[in-house]
Amino acid sequence: MCQSVVGYLQLGADAVDFVSSEANRNDNTVRVKYRVRMRGRPGRVQWVRCRFDQGGFQSREPNLVAVETSNGPLGDGRLFVLKRWWLNEGFAAWQRDES
Repeated sequence: MCQSVVGYLQLGADAVDFVSSEANRNDNTVRVKYRVRMRGRPGRVQWVRCRFDQGGFQSREPNLVAVETSNGPLGDGRLFVLKRWWLNEGFAAWQRDES
């Protein structure tokens, strides 16, 4: 799920190369490091940390409650749009299929 969040954050990118992913069960987070390519040039490594509710990221239906990026936290409005239309309505899968 957290890699799909990267797709939402980097919609205008030519490509995203995933560098690493690590889960922390103690605080129900997953951190993904990635590099964005724009106009054929590799960018710097960025990261996103997804925080899930008490059920955690391994529950049958994980509930994303916060997203923090290398540029700061996602506000409530962007988090709502991400969850409602990108993750829940399948736009993340559609975007992957089109590329």
